[in-house]
Amino acid sequence: AKLEGKGEDRAEMLSWLMFIASGLGPYSGQSVHFRHMAPEGLDYAVNRYLREAQRHYEVLDTHLEGRDFIVGDTYTIADVSAWGWIDKAS
Repeated sequence: AKLEGKGEDRAEMLSWLMFIASGLGPYSGQSVHFRHMAPEGLDYAVNRYLREAQRHYEVLDTHLEGRDFIVGDTYTIADVSAWGWIDKAS
């Protein structure tokens, strides 16, 4: 199966891959770290990363309203990239 999607969707694909790699993934990871692994008393970090992770999921949820896939009309590498984070967040 080809996961790169359609050529005309390339710019949107790259944009969503960057969103996932530089936003959704890192903020989700930091949120988990500060809520479950860091020492007590780091409320600022806990709240900052939790809120940023929530904001990224809100952007993605809004984008996915009425759609089955992140980019285009078929399963692509963007869906694969987001799946691990989405699966753990749900």
